[in-house]
Amino acid sequence: MYKVSLKDGTQVEVAYNPDIDKFVVDAYEEIKPEVPLNFRRAIIMTETGFGANIVSKAGAVGIMQLMPATARELGLKVPDYPMLTCEIGGRLVKVPACSKCKEEWIKNCKSKFEDERFDAEKNIKAGIMYIKKLYEGKAKKDLTLTAAAYNGGPSCLSPAKKCPGKMVWEREEYKGYTETREYVKKVTKFYEAYEILENEGKLTVGVA
Repeated sequence: MYKVSLKDGTQVEVAYNPDIDKFVVDAYEEIKPEVPLNFRRAIIMTETGFGANIVSKAGAVGIMQLMPATARELGLKVPDYPMLTCEIGGRLVKVPACSKCKEEWIKNCKSKFEDERFDAEKNIKAGIMYIKKLYEGKAKKDLTLTAAAYNGGPSCLSPAKKCPGKMVWEREEYKGYTETREYVKKVTKFYEAYEILENEGKLTVGVA
């Protein structure tokens, strides 16, 4: 873990795992996206802090926290888990049953079903492909909008009907995207931190 001083005088702590980062660099070189490598590191830091086998309340899995439908679209094998209706962020949503008993699921069900989101290399490659897709598509090559869409989904970039000139996720009075607004702030800070670390020669795998 590195503690980094940013340009605005604040400090942030960021993780760095060379073993995991090798997959990030390899996927970056294979896919050749326009999005900076350190931005991808910032997304991973915000999602899981470079931790593997993490399952969110919503059913997102792995280092880059891929939801089942998104992972399947990106070519990963994900079993059809039963769905449950749960309250998340004040809203009733349907989530994979796995997220209700994630520790038990990781321990037992992982051996029963083939879920490639638990494969760190495949998870990272799929996540980077998804970032590339968002960046070149709905986000119109804007890093801030790419981060927002990665967290809140592409639909969060739709125009806000009651706030001309703003997108749905930007509406501060809309509590449903409070997490996305905070997410974007974190990604921005972590991105700057990784840029600083790279310039100081502390990132030992690959180049941005």
